[in-house]
Amino acid sequence: MIDLKSAKNANKGNKFSRESRLLSATDFKFVFNKAQRFGNASFTVLARENKRGFARLGLAISKKCAKRAVDRNRIKRIFRESFRLNQSQLPAVDIVAMCKPAAVKLDNEEMRRQIDRQWFFIQKKMKNKHSADQKNHDNQNKLVDRSNARVNMARTEMSQSKAQRTSKR
Repeated sequence: MIDLKSAKNANKGNKFSRESRLLSATDFKFVFNKAQRFGNASFTVLARENKRGFARLGLAISKKCAKRAVDRNRIKRIFRESFRLNQSQLPAVDIVAMCKPAAVKLDNEEMRRQIDRQWFFIQKKMKNKHSADQKNHDNQNKLVDRSNARVNMARTEMSQSKAQRTSKR
């Protein structure tokens, strides 16, 4: 007999669950507000760090890009599948994927290649940005620690001199 809970947990990393999606207008606005842009002739991908600890995807495939619903659905299906397979390697970012009219002319295999390339760039740039931010944060913490150490030393010296003055009396 198969244990359903363990089967769900084992497959959780490769699912495109509801929590892996951008659902509300505020989620999309969050990304559009201060996003880092990645793209090529067929796609534009916007990414912004989130505090959730995992990547989420939102799709904005317009009629301007792909006139026929069949084409829009194909693009969305391929984006979702590629994201599902690569989300474990992506940093904690919210992603909005948009297409350009040239995307409709791509075959599925070429579309997958281009999308996978975008994931690679997001992974490379956003992790570097995160590590640079972490370095700055660490440096600020070191400065604060040094100044706290100086303050503690000054307090210790003051209390020692005060103790010496009281012992002389």
